Amino acid sequence: MRDYIKITTTTLFYAMFVFSVILLVFSGFSLLALFSFGWFLVSSIVFKIMDKRNINSKYKLLVVIAVWLGLLGVASLYETFQYYDKVIHFIIGFFITLIVYAYFVKNLNHSPKKIMVLLSTLGILTFWEFAEFFADTFFGLHAQGVFSSAGQTLMSPNTDTMLDLITGALGSLMCLAFKRGEVI
Repeated sequence: MRDYIKITTTTLFYAMFVFSVILLVFSGFSLLALFSFGWFLVSSIVFKIMDKRNINSKYKLLVVIAVWLGLLGVASLYETFQYYDKVIHFIIGFFITLIVYAYFVKNLNHSPKKIMVLLSTLGILTFWEFAEFFADTFFGLHAQGVFSSAGQTLMSPNTDTMLDLITGALGSLMCLAFKRGEVI
């Protein structure tokens, strides 16, 4: 089973690289091409950290899936499906919780308190929202807020950010509900 996970992760990881190179060559420096290449680089760094911390390789698959879900959103799903962003934040909250929980179990040698995992996950999700804020402020990307294809505001940046954090927290809580050990 581990070989399948490793092969799938490696294939999706390098497919991201090929995807970004094709986009860079054929579409120039489009937003999707830059995001794709940027996420390939970020994933590389995350994988190095995970290797250094001896985190199980199956969690790399979660990282790659999360990145591909984000790229699909940038490709068109954010505009096509208004709540795609919320679905992504729920899934990311779930995935981050799995990774944080595994990290704590490995380094604490016992099941961590779920509140510690939840707060750590919320901290990571909050830093993501900081990144969206800086992307908007310095690059004008409209990462916060929900906009129609015509540019009409469908959801304010503040409401979007709060709902992102809430859905991420719900994903984390859903994950923790399935974990054995201490109750929150």
